[in-house]
Amino acid sequence: MEVPRRKGRDRQKRFMDVVRKDMMVCGVREEDARSMAIWRRVFHYDDPNGRGRMKKYFHQAAKLLKVDAKALFVNAFNYNSYAHTVQDSKKLYRAQGIPGYGWMTSRRGAGEMLKNWVNANQSGVVWDWWIRRRMMGTWDMIIPEVPRTRHMGGGGVHITGYDQILFAVQPLSKITHVELDIKSVTEDTYTRNLLQGISESVTVRIRRHPCDVTPIPERKVRPYSFLRERCLEPIDVRVIKELKFLFQTGKSYVIYIHQPDEKREHHSYYVIALCLGINDRDPHESYYLMTTFPFYGNQVYVIFCPNSPYCQPRDPRVIYRATEDDATYARINHYPRAELKMSYALRRPPNDPEDEFKLENRHIIKYTEI
Repeated sequence: MEVPRRKGRDRQKRFMDVVRKDMMVCGVREEDARSMAIWRRVFHYDDPNGRGRMKKYFHQAAKLLKVDAKALFVNAFNYNSYAHTVQDSKKLYRAQGIPGYGWMTSRRGAGEMLKNWVNANQSGVVWDWWIRRRMMGTWDMIIPEVPRTRHMGGGGVHITGYDQILFAVQPLSKITHVELDIKSVTEDTYTRNLLQGISESVTVRIRRHPCDVTPIPERKVRPYSFLRERCLEPIDVRVIKELKFLFQTGKSYVIYIHQPDEKREHHSYYVIALCLGINDRDPHESYYLMTTFPFYGNQVYVIFCPNSPYCQPRDPRVIYRATEDDATYARINHYPRAELKMSYALRRPPNDPEDEFKLENRHIIKYTEI
């Protein structure tokens, strides 16, 4: 007869085995984990790609968790990262989204999360969205412009096979040694730069469906001085002045949309996201109902009106209000995507618990979309 064992102790041992394995993967020694000076926790699901880049990214970004009182955690992923919306591996953003796909917090941040954790008697709660709903706004998260990791699993509890296809085409930073621009993302500096960037941006007035006429230039706007460099003949100064508005350095654009909250029923964000080729599922990485990203190198600010504090257009008529018909049209005529071709898995009900434990309750689908 087998002697009964203490289940709690067994669970703790299994947990610590997993922790030690993760520490080995991330290059963290046990003596490091005991040191208060460099204590950090790194959480991830599945198998984040590019661990070397992710480790260096987190090592630098950890400084923010020390000096920024509102920074709750740092993500290594950005939902709005696509080939045409990334350009600077040094750049960071503040957002109010969910922790995922490789993220880091401090001991203080973990303690605050535990204080706001799901009650034991509540069921059907998704923990990361719970954290967002309870804590974002009071706290912020930090995300990179160019991701260091992404979801690499198949269909699961939160990720469908189609979602995984979209993740597969998102870029990863290929540069190992990058000096992150930490100072620009501290709260005061970030807010000041954000207000200045919006005030200096060209306000976009959408008169036709944005999927028919892209409201932002699909090229990087270049400095007008390059005309002098490229032309053999001298150019009249008056001509340069007339063309200057077309060739400003660092030109940026602001789009005001009627989007009182993040619900899709308002249509406006959904249409803009589909027509510009960003994350059209939801705007959960917004910052006080504003999202920003580079579009072919030109910075774009999409501001939700009327409830974003950044919604201050000079002329209210520039606020774009999409209809249900606009949303239907955008679903068919969205921004061109690269061919999506891969195999992915969908979960099916398991035949028995062991089937689910071994992750064999999957249905493989070969998928192609142009």
